[in-house]
Formats: sequence, C-alpha cells, structure tokens
Amino acid sequence: WLVYLANDIIDPHYDTSLTSLDFQNYIIKKYGTVRNAVRKIIHYRNNYHSDDTILSASGYDALSPTYSLGKNEDPDSVGNPKKYWAPLISPVGIMGYQRAKENILYNTNKIMSFSFSSAMASSFKLGDIVERDEYNLGEIVFANTSVCNVKNVLGDFTSETNYIITNDAGVSATVNAASVATDRQVIPATEVVYQKAISYYEYETELNDKKKEIFLVDKLNSKSLSSKLTESMR
Repeated sequence: WLVYLANDIIDPHYDTSLTSLDFQNYIIKKYGTVRNAVRKIIHYRNNYHSDDTILSASGYDALSPTYSLGKNEDPDSVGNPKKYWAPLISPVGIMGYQRAKENILYNTNKIMSFSFSSAMASSFKLGDIVERDEYNLGEIVFANTSVCNVKNVLGDFTSETNYIITNDAGVSATVNAASVATDRQVIPATEVVYQKAISYYEYETELNDKKKEIFLVDKLNSKSLSSKLTESMR
C-alpha cells in the first residue's frame, strides 16, 4: 500500500504496468482489435525525439515561413517550419539550431471529401477506417450514401481514375476521383516532415510503459506512513 500511495494508484491492476498478455487483452477490449488500435490515429506529434540534426545559421534562415510578414496572416495556419527549431547556444554565441523539444500536436493532418460514382445501399459509419489499399487509408468523420469526409489521411487519394474504398466490415464505394478534394490541410505542407502520426496502440503503449516508473517512500518516512495507514483502516 505504501507503493500505491506514493504513485496515486487506486486500481492495483490497471493503474500499474500491464503484462504483455494483459496489455493485448486490454487493447482488444477497448478498441475491438489490435488492428483497429494500430490503424487509428489519436494525434500527430512533433518528432524531435528521432531527429538529432543540427542546422547551420544559413540552413535555419533558409526555412522561410510560407506567410508574408506584415500581412496579418496566422503563421500556424499556413506553415512556419522555424518553430520546430531552437538555438544551440554556447559561450561564444549561437552554434546552430537543434530540434525544439516541444510537444507540438495536431488532431489530424488533413480533412478530405470524396463523392461516390453511384449511391450506396448503406453508408460508412463514423470512425470507420476506409482504405484504397493498405498504404492509402483514412478515418471517416462524416458519411452518407453519396459522399464522405475523412481525417488522418495516409497515402494518395488524388488518382485521376476512379477507385474503390472499403472498410473492415466489407462496405465499399467507388470514388469519383475527379471530385476528391482536400477540405483543409491542417498540418501545413512545410511542417509535415516534422510531425509523426501516433496511433492509439502507440499511445496506450507509452502510457503503459510510464507506469513501469514508480516512486518509493524512503525508509525514514515509511514506518510512520505505514502506521498512519494501519490506523486509518481500523
């Protein structure tokens, strides 16, 4: 109980790190299948953890924002790659620029709309993953028998020929490729390289791994805390 107290643990099973088997069962219970958890994106996150590049001053200056200063534009909506870099300072000044260690998050990378070549008998459902193939997929945010909108788009859906998209339940529709449109480019094109898609599986794995790190009560306080806990349970 001293360990639970020091780590705000209420549920000894789910508030502590799960074993591999228990974790897989937890994922299946929460998301239906491991495949669903792997394919669904919770957010996009600054990928500075995997980039140890050091830019020179000239390299940093070359990262021109895609907005015009003085024109009252929002740099976050149109792209500002410089925000992903921070100065590397030494006693003699700036030595270069390294990736900024900030968790810049986006809920999605883009939102696209598709029109179908013919009306469907039944529509896709909110949250469905629809795919052109295993490399080109997205998550439904709206659908009826004629159109759909998807977020968290992976791959290319702008082919000039019609193609079929399907979900895991076998519902399919033929997309009129000429009508495919990007409704909103949430992550500006100049910032895409700095963002990593984080799946629900990765997110849950990170949470589970963090639970492996625990605090322990030091010996000086453990005896008095143990006594207080014993008294409070009487």
